[in-house]
Parts: sequence; C-alpha cells; structure tokens
Amino acid sequence: MVSCKTKPKKLAELNIQANEYLMNEDLENANKVLFQAIEIDKSNPYIKYRLIGVYAHQDSIDKAFEVLKEISTEQKNADFYHLKASMHELKGQKKEAFTLYNKALDLTDTIDVKNNNDISALISYARLETLAGKKEQAVAKLNKALKLDWLSYNHRDLLEFFRNEFEYYQGNGNSELDDPKNDITIKTTNPDSLKIVLKENHINISGSSSGRKDTTEIYFSEKYRNGLEKLNIKNAP
Repeated sequence: MVSCKTKPKKLAELNIQANEYLMNEDLENANKVLFQAIEIDKSNPYIKYRLIGVYAHQDSIDKAFEVLKEISTEQKNADFYHLKASMHELKGQKKEAFTLYNKALDLTDTIDVKNNNDISALISYARLETLAGKKEQAVAKLNKALKLDWLSYNHRDLLEFFRNEFEYYQGNGNSELDDPKNDITIKTTNPDSLKIVLKENHINISGSSSGRKDTTEIYFSEKYRNGLEKLNIKNAP
C-alpha cells in the first residue's frame, strides 16, 4: 500500500524503471512496471497510454483497445483520440483512423511560433494535420516558419525534413512518417552535387553508403519516386 505522501516518489521511480526497460526493449518488464504504476494512480490516463504503447510494440492491439476503454469520458482529449487513431491504423482500419485524427485535430490548439522552443510543437501540429488529410495546410505552416530569420540551423534543418515528408505524404499513416524505407537506390560519383539538387526539390534521403569505383549509393523512400523521375534521376539497376 502506497501512502499519499510517498505516491509521487514511487510513481517517479516506476517511471524511471519503465524508461530503462523500454530503452532496452524489455517490453515484458516495462509492462509489469506500468501495471504497478496504474495500481497506484488509476486516474492518470498517460500511464495507460504508455502501457498501450507497449502493447502496440508487442502486436497486442486488442489489449491496447481494452485499456483505451478504461479512459473516462472527461479525459478523452486530443491525445486520446490521436492514440486511438494510431491503434486503428495498426489494425488496418484507415477510415476509422482518419476520422479520429480529425477529431484530435479539432481538439488541438494551433501553435503560435515565437521562438525556437515552439518548433517541435509546430511540427507535431503539422504532422497531425497531415494525418488528418490536410497536408497542404501543414506544408504551408512549415514553409512560413522557414522564413523566420531567427531560426537556428538545427531547427531549420528539422523543419525542412518534415516539410518534405509531409509534402510527399501518400496517406499511409504513421508508419510512412516514422519508418522511412530504402526502396530506391541511386548511384552517383558526385553525391555532394546531387544532395544540393535534392535539397532544392524537397526530397529527403533515407541513407547512403560507399559503393565501388568511387560511387556512392543514396537511398530513398518510395514516395519520392515521382520527384526523382521529374528530375530525370534514374533508379540504380
């Protein structure tokens, strides 16, 4: 039994333990620790959201939905609908996911960018817009932010990367945005010049490696195929 006085400390300890287990991909023990935390604080939906994340990694989507049912009506905010949408997505239920992403968007405040600290929140909002079928709005927001003269180099780089991802988004949900694939391979002897052209045309690189005879192999996700073809950049045989 945990007293009211020791409750915050115990929850903090369990949170640290859960983080360590998740970093080590020890999902079974992460699951156990999160269950302990829920027993201490049953009213905190965010502990349950973390448990749902564990179930998602374990492909136990039905269990994730059971936990979602435990969230009270008054706690069903944008985070709830966003998470529920992603669970429907994992079940291949794109229509239900799309509806829920839009509900989450309706409940999310727009971001007023005042400094570099607001950039991550802006990207998250634009990502939600993209998932909700409003990628043009998302891209416009990020392009507007890219015109700010006080942006740090790292934040500008981050904005450009996600602007490109959203601009070429093909409607395949979080997996498309979170897990870029090396679907296309381009071989070049002048990678620096090619990268300049790609940057100018909003095309992200998934990775690269050194090939034979001074060639470099550069990899791209499938969604950039049309952009590459417009530039007459050919896929390696």
